[in-house]
Amino acid sequence: MKRLQLLAVLAVSWTAWSAQACVTNADCDDGNLCNGSETCQAGLCIPGMNMTCNDGNACTLDRCDSLAGCVYTTTTNCPIEGKKMRLGVGRELRVGLETGTDLTGVAFPANNTDDDPVLHGASLHFYTTTGDMFDNTLPMPTARWEYLGAPGDNKGYRYKDFHNVDGPITVAIIRAGRKNKVKARGAGLNFSLALDPEPVWFVLRFGNNGRRYCMEFGGRTKFYANARFAALAAPGPPSCP
Repeated sequence: MKRLQLLAVLAVSWTAWSAQACVTNADCDDGNLCNGSETCQAGLCIPGMNMTCNDGNACTLDRCDSLAGCVYTTTTNCPIEGKKMRLGVGRELRVGLETGTDLTGVAFPANNTDDDPVLHGASLHFYTTTGDMFDNTLPMPTARWEYLGAPGDNKGYRYKDFHNVDGPITVAIIRAGRKNKVKARGAGLNFSLALDPEPVWFVLRFGNNGRRYCMEFGGRTKFYANARFAALAAPGPPSCP
């Protein structure tokens, strides 16, 4: 107990020695919004809490400006969470992808914009720079897309090509605020799994001028040589490649 009392006294003494003397809160203001609001307590300046800037939008760059506070800058590169994915090698190549719920609000690819795949199509780029080093971009043309709900409702989109007429992707479901799914199969996927490919990147892009939604699958993975690679719960990467 005596030791704790001594540490408390030393802590108070250090604070008193290092803190700035004040009369009002204005005496303590350092002009920096990012480190919180300083206050005057018992004649000493007490520092504020650092500001956390996060608007929950995957398609903005979040930062704190010392004068303006939180600043959110719109970007066409949107790092998002990956729920799960699987690459399979068997009678035919297969890819299964499920995103997190990041595509919501203004981050959702809205109807009648550059992000609308019914108007502008889409593509899925998946690759790795390790293992067998595959790199493929799969087309999803406009003719295969349809709206979920009426145009303008922004409920989502569906892509269907069950017979692989326009490429390996057979189905994609994109819904606002929901987990989104993409499935593909066939030789056009053009990958092999002799070596562990971790991490595997996926970039879902809507239209030629639309946004890019990026996922990096690594960490929680399972690999079976020449059979399959699977990954779970991939956090959004710091940035898109």
